[in-house]
Amino acid sequence: MEKLLNLVESIFDTIKDNGLFIFLAVLFPVLLYKVGAGQEIVLDLAYQQDDRNKVFFAVASFLFLGLSIWCIPTISIYIFKFFTKVPSQKIEAILDKLLDLYNAKPKSNNVRKILQVPVRYLAIIPWIIFVFSLTNVYFGKGIMIITGIVIFIIIKVLDSYSSLLTTTLDTTFLQFKKYWEILVLAAVLLVEHIILQFGKGEQFTYVFTFANILGVVLSYLFFLVKENSEDYPDGDRRKMKMIHRKTFYTHIFLLIIAVGTMIIYYIKQVNGTINHISPITIGTMVMSFYILIIELFFTSQLLLANIMLKGFDTKSFRFRLYKVIIVVFAAGWVLLLFKSTNTHAINKTQVINDKEYYQRQTIEDHFENWYQQRVPKNGDSLEVYLVSGQGGGSRAGYWFLSNMYELDNTYKNFYNNLYSISTVSGSSSGAQMFLASKKYYKLPSLGKAKDVAKNIYSRNYLSSALYGLLIGDFIDSMEGIFEGVERDRNYYFQKEEERAFAEAHQEEDGIKIGKESSDNFFTRDFMYHYTKKMDSGKYKTPLFFLNTAIIENGKKAVFSPVELNTPICHTIGKSAHKDHALFTFYEDAYGIFRHCEWSLNKELPMSACVNASQAFPIINAYSFLHGVGRLADGGVFENSGTSTTMEVYIALKKYLEKNPSYKVKFTIINILNGTIDNESAVNYSAASILNTLTVMSKNPFTGHQLMAVKQLYKSVDLLNTNQSDRILTLQPIGEYTLSRMLSNKTIDEMRIDLDSVKRKNELYNMPLSKNNKQY
Repeated sequence: MEKLLNLVESIFDTIKDNGLFIFLAVLFPVLLYKVGAGQEIVLDLAYQQDDRNKVFFAVASFLFLGLSIWCIPTISIYIFKFFTKVPSQKIEAILDKLLDLYNAKPKSNNVRKILQVPVRYLAIIPWIIFVFSLTNVYFGKGIMIITGIVIFIIIKVLDSYSSLLTTTLDTTFLQFKKYWEILVLAAVLLVEHIILQFGKGEQFTYVFTFANILGVVLSYLFFLVKENSEDYPDGDRRKMKMIHRKTFYTHIFLLIIAVGTMIIYYIKQVNGTINHISPITIGTMVMSFYILIIELFFTSQLLLANIMLKGFDTKSFRFRLYKVIIVVFAAGWVLLLFKSTNTHAINKTQVINDKEYYQRQTIEDHFENWYQQRVPKNGDSLEVYLVSGQGGGSRAGYWFLSNMYELDNTYKNFYNNLYSISTVSGSSSGAQMFLASKKYYKLPSLGKAKDVAKNIYSRNYLSSALYGLLIGDFIDSMEGIFEGVERDRNYYFQKEEERAFAEAHQEEDGIKIGKESSDNFFTRDFMYHYTKKMDSGKYKTPLFFLNTAIIENGKKAVFSPVELNTPICHTIGKSAHKDHALFTFYEDAYGIFRHCEWSLNKELPMSACVNASQAFPIINAYSFLHGVGRLADGGVFENSGTSTTMEVYIALKKYLEKNPSYKVKFTIINILNGTIDNESAVNYSAASILNTLTVMSKNPFTGHQLMAVKQLYKSVDLLNTNQSDRILTLQPIGEYTLSRMLSNKTIDEMRIDLDSVKRKNELYNMPLSKNNKQY
């Protein structure tokens, strides 16, 4: 019973004194295990055949995280001494007390006896959780449980023979007494690097898992021996001097690496190469940085003040005041976390040509001109395509782009007769890539188009977002104070997609069309390709409706190439209130911005509008658009894109009622990348305080989305008087992870899924309007 109570007390004391560090250390590994995106990150590492260094740095980052948790913050003593004027001769005595607390080995004459879990256990917990993620993804939960049991047994065996191990290893490295820690850590990293050079394909999953398990065991062995190693007999002052020197330089060394890594990450963020680093490495190293900095300036300062107050010094008021100052300082930083220093204003650029203007037509005027350029000469009906895209991160982007390439290859006049695209979240990215590809490149074959889609969406878009979220946006805001130009993770994500588009088309032998740079599609104003100065090609680009949501009022906003909120009820009696029959009641994001003084001489880049539509919570910041508000992912309001397509369909049907001579038949295509309705019965569930959060999350992504799709079907049923209009859905059979990062394995599975859909879906198997030539 005594042992059980001591264990409970040790856990309580550990959480009380180190809870923040434990939270920071395990946060990212736990997210990897619990969140679906973690599976794609882990799979991506397993298939890095040509970049083993990327995998090695992920492994090394967990060793560094363990060292950051385990190391004694000796530099903190000097900061404490500077502000509290503690005598220099007390430094080693204070360090001795810190060692007792960190190693959970209080002496009989200690200021107080504190039972704690030894820090060596805390240091390896994040790595063990990561090993659980690996084994769960690669081999299943059964192997994960067995692996956990094996690691536990190994650790207990090492604990049992700790004295023997310490004596043996201490004797072995006696000749390198001053430097043995560095040599051992270097040897561990070397062994890991050598192991990771073996294995190909599926075999590498075994190699990678073994390397991480071995890393856990070797790092734990190092921490165990280091804690128990006695360089000189206990009580010898030479021992404290050596420990003082070693802990001092170790702490400095770790701080230099942490700060240096953050600088390197920032440089890579700016030059667009941070995606070459795994999100695992980014998250682990940033958390290590925070642990070292928080311990340096906050928690260790409070701990040192407590040591002085527990009978180590008589000047208690000084140390009590110091604790208050540290707490206030820490509270200020916590408040800063909840109030970003970065304004996250939407990216705007200077107008390049003052003669350019961005006036929009009503949808009726636009359709009139668009139709006149496509009137069938044989008197047949013009088949008009209206496409909707469901949200879903890179999964949605890849599925949407791949299907659009397939449809364009299948139907001769698909792109020419494509009137509108309405997208949400990841599908907005896919639509942007498709429109830019059609305008600026000609791909030699459908096979190359498939490769382009894979090239774009097999990339890592998470690392820049994660780095920006954790620290990068703060650095950019500080830099913006001096340079006057503020950047954030949204801006870098836009540049990543722009770069991915260009590189993918170049790598897949895309043939450039015209002299204009494809960058213009991303960097020029949203209305650049719809302006009157480009009358020759003005009606060649389909209307691109980007759906987003406004944080401040919960309304849906749309970036639209035509005017929104304009009357469409021309066939209704004169007494009708036109305000109740508008082309959408949604907020006209682009129109409101253009009427705002902040838009003067400013362009609103297409990529910024796409980013606002796919501003996935946390991964992206919510950009502020003057006059409109702060914009969130369109899926927060409705995640299928069909609600705007329904508005377009209704407006055009009303227009055609007024112009019965126009022969038009609509083919409405819903490109869905996930399920929209769970038709199974809802079983009883216990009432919970979290019920409110559940309904808030289910409402847009299930409730509003499902209703929007059904409303579209209802509108077609009511307005399709001649039975010529149709709705078709393109949806994968399998379920795939919602993430900003897809592994090659997942994309290959989605490609097989799409080929299966092609064989079964009537849209790909209709004899009319087939295109018999290559893409």
